[in-house]
This record gives sequence, C-alpha cells and structure tokens, in this order.
Amino acid sequence: MSSEDLCRELYNTKFRYHNERELQIGVGKVLDRLGLSYQPEFSLTKADRIDFLIGTVGIECKTYDSHGGTSLAAVTRQLHRYVQSPLVEELILLTTMSKHKNLPESMNGKSIYVVHLLHSFL
Repeated sequence: MSSEDLCRELYNTKFRYHNERELQIGVGKVLDRLGLSYQPEFSLTKADRIDFLIGTVGIECKTYDSHGGTSLAAVTRQLHRYVQSPLVEELILLTTMSKHKNLPESMNGKSIYVVHLLHSFL
C-alpha cells in the first residue's frame, strides 16, 4: 500500500477520540484492518519516539492535547528530527489542526504527508 493510499484510508475513517491516545488507538485499528504490520511507539533515538512505524513510513498523530507542543514550529522541529533517521523514508502527520497544512512537502529529501482530520466523533 502506498503512502498516498494510506493517507486516503486515514482521512476517510471516522475516528472516535477525545485525545491523542484515543486517536492513536483508532489508527492502530485501521492499520490492523488493512493487514499492515507496524510498530507502535517506535524509538528512533533515545529522545524521539514516533507513534507508528510501518516499514519505512512513520505516522505521527497530533491533537490539541499533544505533548511537546502543537505549534507549527514545534511540529516542524519534531518531524525534522524524525526524518534524520535512516529508518524513516516518508512521514504522515495525522492532525486535527489546520495550521499543520503549512508544513513543507518534504524534509531532508523525504516526503511529508499531512492528513487533516476535518471530522471527529467524540
């Protein structure tokens, strides 16, 4: 499955969540349904842990309660650290915040996909 296909699946899913952790649980269910092998909470470095690693595709989830900050600058710095890893070739940011749509399309020569969740069911 391509990253674009995965982005479509995530975008079209009606997630039920109140916080980032519940969104992550929902993403895990989608990955399970798709039959994808993944590693949750994967440590890229001692300090950096990405929410999901599917082969060489990383998924990071951001909601209004996310730790480490949700500003565009904070998320950009976080993703920039992630793309420094040789284990990550592409990144998908699954976010509830429209400001994240302003992220660059690539960093360190690696594609960045932003999936903005326009809908949620609490």
